[in-house]
Amino acid sequence: MLMLSVYESSDEDILVVDIEVQNGKSSVKYFVGRFFYYIGSLLTTQKNDISGFEGKDYANVKPILAVWIRSSLPDSFLVKSDTNAEIEYNEDSKFVQLLAELLRGFIKIVVISAGTDWRQENNEAIECISQIFEIR
Repeated sequence: MLMLSVYESSDEDILVVDIEVQNGKSSVKYFVGRFFYYIGSLLTTQKNDISGFEGKDYANVKPILAVWIRSSLPDSFLVKSDTNAEIEYNEDSKFVQLLAELLRGFIKIVVISAGTDWRQENNEAIECISQIFEIR
């Protein structure tokens, strides 16, 4: 796991980024569980970290971007997921509106694979990943 953090910054738009390359051929359910386990770790390791928060100052928890690169699959794909929030009751409340706004996109996941079929794809991200890992 490679974790990139911005240290000693007061910028509220900082993301904690995890970039991981996976070559294993485990099940999809295994990887989904692994995604969320690492996201949980990325959230908890912010406590008492120089770029995170101290004590109970949860207002300074930073958003998470997890990028997973699969280089051993036959098919190319790009999947993006993020947290979503829909107000189902009391949408006029300012508190509820702010809560939903802050929840939206707080955790983002990108999973990308450049498989052996990468030349058939018309996607810059897949082409870039295929070049990095020399998938030809």
